Amino acid sequence: MLLINDKAIIVCMPAIIVGVMLEHSLHASDVVANCAAGLFATMLDMLFRRKAGDNQLLDPREGGHIVFVPVWIWGLVWIVFSEGHHLRFW
Repeated sequence: MLLINDKAIIVCMPAIIVGVMLEHSLHASDVVANCAAGLFATMLDMLFRRKAGDNQLLDPREGGHIVFVPVWIWGLVWIVFSEGHHLRFW
């Protein structure tokens, strides 16, 4: 099993594009762009997993995964870290 699968690429690339477009085209702050990108990645991965039929949220074969962690968890981490950076937690 690879460390990243094709579904993760399909989910993450549009999320990155959404974040970049929000930040550069609409002049949104980097926090808003990162939160939107993380939310978009989480939603797309959940849609992949729902269409797979078993609703297995943690099974790497059902949706995208990066280093055996589902993309929806990475999306939530993306949101938390962008908010934490904005609020100067680290």
